[in-house]
Amino acid sequence: MRKLSEKRKSQLLRHAKREHDRRKKERRKRYWRRVAKLGRPARQRIKEQVTLKLPAILSFDSAYRQTVDFLDKLHFFSDHQETSLYLDFTTLQHIGPAASLALVAELDRWRTIGKFRPRVMEVDQWDKEILALLSQMGLFQLLEVVNPPKMPEPGSLRFIKFRSHQAYSVVDGALAEKLRNDLNEISGLDQSVSDKDNLYRGLTEAMLNVRNHAYRKESGKRLDIETRMRKGWMFGAYDQRSQRLTCAFYDMGVGIPVRMREMYSPGNLTILLTDLGFKNDGPGLIRAAMRTGGTRTGKSHRGRGLKGIKRFAEEASDGQLRILSDTGQYLYINDRDASKPLSPPLRGTLIQWEITLPQNQKGQCDGI
Repeated sequence: MRKLSEKRKSQLLRHAKREHDRRKKERRKRYWRRVAKLGRPARQRIKEQVTLKLPAILSFDSAYRQTVDFLDKLHFFSDHQETSLYLDFTTLQHIGPAASLALVAELDRWRTIGKFRPRVMEVDQWDKEILALLSQMGLFQLLEVVNPPKMPEPGSLRFIKFRSHQAYSVVDGALAEKLRNDLNEISGLDQSVSDKDNLYRGLTEAMLNVRNHAYRKESGKRLDIETRMRKGWMFGAYDQRSQRLTCAFYDMGVGIPVRMREMYSPGNLTILLTDLGFKNDGPGLIRAAMRTGGTRTGKSHRGRGLKGIKRFAEEASDGQLRILSDTGQYLYINDRDASKPLSPPLRGTLIQWEITLPQNQKGQCDGI
């Protein structure tokens, strides 16, 4: 290869510099043409910031409408990541256990879709009891918060922290077993074999319900995101003073009333509801699911369905079961069941048990 002369080297360098300047000038022309067209280049667009204040009360019991309205707004902004969302927790003064689970599920969805780790703001202005409660329930741990607040001293309430599981994963009983063992540890429920077995069946059936019925298996543009968000969320709590044990599950699926209409043809569904004496609405369809088991798998070991979920409340001491799904609510308490319509509808299904644990001969609750 012939060696380049110094003169030729200088010519090539000048040519390369001219070509670099020409391309730089052309890029700047394209840049300003885009500025004139869009107002600002896409890469420099600033996300619109939206502040969403939490209502003073988040509760499905005392403030159902405002609770669902807020959850729907949060769900909407999770789907529209072009906005920068700021949640103001300083306005929150009371939160119920079931509403806290639904809130955590929506926050987890928002975080997962946006692929970010949230940061706690103005924590010194939060209600002290709310901050302590959400900390002990595991809100900041589940959301992988960048700057989690200091964990407060535990009170009379002991918690099984918020957790989630993928709806499409195989439910082999390990998750239910772990949750049951954690509940045993904080409450001493393992002293009652009957309660222990019924709780295990109820937890397993709730997870199977999420896996088999909650979410549709369909494709779409956002399949990857939707698949990641096919989850079930859960938590448990035990009050040492009242010896009251609470356990709850939540999913964002289609809901029990919708599933019942998909499982039966219109004619067969009408016959079923007529035989049971229920209306063809949200409450009636949930009550029908409780009677029939709510399964369409055709497998005997899954035929219990919602019946298995109810058994824990039936046989436990002072047991209660509440199911909120779509447009209906079902409540079982003191060996009686009742239902009522929900408006606006709740996204997905919430299942909540409450029982009073038996006391020992000394009048103290077994366990902690």
